[in-house]
Amino acid sequence: MTTETPVAVGPDLDALVAERVMGWREVWIEPRSGRARGHAASNRIFDVPPHSTDIAAAWRVVGKLADLTLWEGGGHWNARFGIDSWDDTMSGDTVPEAICRAALKAVAG
Repeated sequence: MTTETPVAVGPDLDALVAERVMGWREVWIEPRSGRARGHAASNRIFDVPPHSTDIAAAWRVVGKLADLTLWEGGGHWNARFGIDSWDDTMSGDTVPEAICRAALKAVAG
């Protein structure tokens, strides 16, 4: 059994969400600025929205998936998409982080 280190909140998590959940392609972190950038629906390059730190950007993630359950407990936020299993619940220190982690879990299957 391997233990996966969680991806840090910020550009790294934002890039994963953009690529795996939001359908962006060719997402990368710029070495100089540390910003996540990539191609959305066109060939133009855009800054990846701060899904993991901004609630408005996180709600756009919710819009891509269905049946969000979100609650606070134990000093952190919990989120899951769908109603299949409590095993799909992911936690975060903030609502955007919990949403992003749950979205990644939901699309991973």
